[in-house]
Amino acid sequence: MLDDSVITSLFPEEVVTRALVRDVQLPYGAGTMALITLDNGHDHTRPNTFGPAGLLALRDALDSVAGRTDVAAVGVTGKPFIFAAGADLSVAALIRARDEALAVGRLGHEVFRRFGELGVPSFAFVNGAALGGGLELALHCSYRTISSGVTAVAFPECFLGLLPGWGGTYRRFPGRVAALGGPGGERLGHGAPGGPVGGLGRGGRWRTVLRGRQAARGRARPVPCAGAGGGGPGPDPGRGLRRRG
Repeated sequence: MLDDSVITSLFPEEVVTRALVRDVQLPYGAGTMALITLDNGHDHTRPNTFGPAGLLALRDALDSVAGRTDVAAVGVTGKPFIFAAGADLSVAALIRARDEALAVGRLGHEVFRRFGELGVPSFAFVNGAALGGGLELALHCSYRTISSGVTAVAFPECFLGLLPGWGGTYRRFPGRVAALGGPGGERLGHGAPGGPVGGLGRGGRWRTVLRGRQAARGRARPVPCAGAGGGGPGPDPGRGLRRRG
């Protein structure tokens, strides 16, 4: 198994998505939320993505809040217009060996699953595009809200015949992964502007929780996904990686 320094050294040109932590005082004396903001330092034309260094930055942020006794909840959100767009494909193009691919896959599982193992509720505030691994991160949280202005919530890799690889689907929806994609992709969670956003159908129980006026009036509420607060570790991410030659 490759260690962290070796993994990051393989991809020196990665645009690192930082995980910035700040405290937010919750209303009605509910305590303090540690809010993690994902930001790669660029505008919306360069979405937040996760390569090895970005995953390690998120792990460090989670480490910094996991040991605190004054935190009632942990939240994660993105930069303007972008929550996260999943794996850094420029990193994927540089992978040359099975061990490298396996290390990146396992690192993503290790980091994302922490959102369900913090001992306090975790919230994904999806403020912008959430695609692939970005949507999986949201699914790993105990609860999630999606702004009605978000126009891209999807697993686009499904159109390429690829399964989401960082555990968000089968960890939170055991036995319901098939609900994520229909023949025309209509269940991939891609909402229209101004209309319902998200939604895995009735079977998945995930539905829109932020809609224009409701959000403005404070009526929106987080809705737990099926299996929130539980679920097993899921399959080994290396099972699908076969040796060539």
